[in-house]
Amino acid sequence: MKVFIDTQVFVAMNFNYQSWLFKEIISLVDKEKINVYLPEVTKREIESKIDEKVFVEVKKMQKEFKTNAKILRALEEYNPIFELEFKLNEVKDELIQRFHQFITEARIEIISIDKVDTRAVFDKYFDGEPPFSDKKSHEFPDAFSIMAFENKFSEDFEYIHVVSGDKDLKAYCENKEYLIYHEALNSLFDYITRIENDHDMIIDKYQFNIDNITKRVEADIEKQEFMLIDEDGSVHDTMISNTQLDEPFIIEIDVENKSAILATTAKFSIYGNAKYVDYASSAYDSEDNEYVFYEYSEKEFETEQEVPITFYISYDYDKETNITVQSVEVNNDETIEVEIHKVDRDRY
Repeated sequence: MKVFIDTQVFVAMNFNYQSWLFKEIISLVDKEKINVYLPEVTKREIESKIDEKVFVEVKKMQKEFKTNAKILRALEEYNPIFELEFKLNEVKDELIQRFHQFITEARIEIISIDKVDTRAVFDKYFDGEPPFSDKKSHEFPDAFSIMAFENKFSEDFEYIHVVSGDKDLKAYCENKEYLIYHEALNSLFDYITRIENDHDMIIDKYQFNIDNITKRVEADIEKQEFMLIDEDGSVHDTMISNTQLDEPFIIEIDVENKSAILATTAKFSIYGNAKYVDYASSAYDSEDNEYVFYEYSEKEFETEQEVPITFYISYDYDKETNITVQSVEVNNDETIEVEIHKVDRDRY
């Protein structure tokens, strides 16, 4: 299978090549199930995104941190945090080096865009045709990338699997019979495992045991850390309910050991209390340009959340209903971000 992974996927995965999703790509390449290709323009765009994330987003965060957390300067062990802005070049170089290492480990072939018909690209741009919409100039890398793919493989009469969360790229693929679109890597992996004999059986067992699996997921979500992101404060006394799981993707099947990896999305309600800084009521010294003291507010909240879930399961042929969840990974093992005012904003 020929696979093109769009820049959007690398950004969504936070360029984390230790993620099991990226490791699964390498595994599938090693098993000779897929070949991954990146047009040169996509490779350059990914490197540009890394540069942007480091020198725009991290630098902005560092500036705010130095202002708000200067008390930590009194503690020598925290001094390296304040020196981060002087090491951004090193950070960028390390991230790009890891990207190049992934290219090597996944044996990704880089495709030239030299043979792409530039006039055809601009015609699509001015006509507002996919992958352009409303003549968005930032879609040019996608246009050159996908057309470079077409130039190289369309005459081979082989299907090309395109992985991207970009809706304009999806629209382009829908007009091409040989371009198979996948919104995320989960979808691609599930497409591959469908050839395994146990695929449909695992789905049946999963659905039969959905109530118990949902309870297990809800319990694991309860154990996660929650971070308040729309106020300066924290959440506590959280309770999870109304959990619903989407239809799962089967990422990997080990028939010999009767085990599999499944991925889905959990939607749930979270109830809790939040304590946060009430800046309107806090005393501010305009001469020193700082708050003299902070007043705090507390609020009960209820909001809806959605997080990715990964299951590691084992199953048994002899018992129709038997499926065992060995472990659950919630939100890629990252803190769950909570907005306590989201419901209030949605009302207006």
